[in-house]
Amino acid sequence: MAILFLETTFESSFSIVVLDNNKVFLNSNKTNKKQSEVIADITKKNLEEADISPINLKAIYVTNGPGNFTSIRVGLAFAQGLTKGLSIPLYSTSALEFLVSDLVNKDIKTEFLLPIIPSRGEDFFVQVFNSKTGKNKSEIEKLALKDVINRYMSEKFTIVKLKPVPSLDEIIGKEAIVANNLSDKCLAIATKIRNKTLKPVKKLQANYFSPPSAVEADPKWYMVKKR
Repeated sequence: MAILFLETTFESSFSIVVLDNNKVFLNSNKTNKKQSEVIADITKKNLEEADISPINLKAIYVTNGPGNFTSIRVGLAFAQGLTKGLSIPLYSTSALEFLVSDLVNKDIKTEFLLPIIPSRGEDFFVQVFNSKTGKNKSEIEKLALKDVINRYMSEKFTIVKLKPVPSLDEIIGKEAIVANNLSDKCLAIATKIRNKTLKPVKKLQANYFSPPSAVEADPKWYMVKKR
């Protein structure tokens, strides 16, 4: 069961293929091009390296945010287009759930996992998960750094991040887990798909958290001037 994974919320585009034998092929955007310009190319390269064609795919998984509006939209639109064209199921979770997917029921000493993704400035996206079951214990929140500290700096939580976060690292020191092995996360999700413990989505939902800049702009920018 070959599964294609698409991730566009971590400031880059990742295309990952997991084959039946759990062999993983990963490609990412290593250029300055926009995600919309590279997502198809890195996926095509990935399939070629895995020596399969799109018709060999049995499912597609995509993260649905939270993060940049355009980045999320690129991933969701591309995934939805492929699944409809190939008539295969589409699976989706938040990037926060994806971040902790390979840590559930592992040697975690705290009751909860707290994945954290930087937003803009000193704001962060967070969500609480049970470390044994992986079930979410809160909604996705966008919090200022001081609120993250006040709510979650306790012995009940293990912070999980994709990469170093300087403003946060000064406070939490070495207590956080740097979970940057995307292959292991995809393997964990692939197992859930194969075991049918993760259900396909009927209607794809996005966690944008903020409107696109065009919505906030003066509508005159797109209006045709009167002659």
